[in-house]
Amino acid sequence: MIHIKKLSLLLSLPLLLQPLIAEPNQNQEIPTTGLKPLSPATEAQFAFLCLDNGEVASEADLKKALVKWFELASEQDIHEWKLNPKTQSFSWRIGRSRFVATHENQAIPKDDIRYASNNSLHWPDAEQEMLKHSAHYTITCTSIHREPWHAALDLTHTLAAFTETHDTSGVYWGDASIVHSPESFLKQASYQLDDTGEIPGALWISILFESNTNGGWNIFTDGFSPLGFQDIEIHNSQLKRTNLFQLLNKTKQQVLERKLKLSNDLIIDGLDDSKWKVSTGASIIGKDKPVWILTQQK
Repeated sequence: MIHIKKLSLLLSLPLLLQPLIAEPNQNQEIPTTGLKPLSPATEAQFAFLCLDNGEVASEADLKKALVKWFELASEQDIHEWKLNPKTQSFSWRIGRSRFVATHENQAIPKDDIRYASNNSLHWPDAEQEMLKHSAHYTITCTSIHREPWHAALDLTHTLAAFTETHDTSGVYWGDASIVHSPESFLKQASYQLDDTGEIPGALWISILFESNTNGGWNIFTDGFSPLGFQDIEIHNSQLKRTNLFQLLNKTKQQVLERKLKLSNDLIIDGLDDSKWKVSTGASIIGKDKPVWILTQQK
């Protein structure tokens, strides 16, 4: 059984994140005084921005880019902006989300980069390009009283602002263990909450394969749980990888956009008139939480 590798870098996530207080008004911004822990605690979204060099953008350029990507009225909508000159790290708040960008003048370990690059079938040159990086940011976003994927979108817009203002090798989405080229990431990051197009779930959720002892494939999503959903798996299928990928990609996107609600014994349509039964079960790759399992019906 293969267990998904967890980054050793998780142990060094910024300590600047503070617990947030619950507020009854959903439209009210995060309070700045009297903060109390949520119960349960809010989980932070995080990603790594891998850089060609250790150069840091100016505060003015960063704020201008944040205004652009968040479609803010002005820089006055960026609150509690702080820069640590010694570490060249930043923290700030926009609306209901808080951000920390911690600069590290060193590369992410090569084994972690190779693992994530091998997961990133959408970027064939990922390993070659990502191994060139020599510095990185760890960027985190914590938000309250919103759908978890809304916080992921806020993090995406922040990453886009930093990508645009730095010499960027690529974006490493932590919970999904995948990487994206700067060009592809910026193209998909243009999505806004009021858009009618497809939510950019491919940035946040990976679809991974492993071969099994019976000559078939296990395929599973990674990164779905932090977005508020159960991950999805298909076990021991003899179908082609391309067909399995298309099925799982379509299903996870429909679930993310709330066009499909999975439940036990639900039958969903696959490709080529196939039918798939939904059930809850243990992950074949050792995830702690139960997952949705899709089983082809004969």
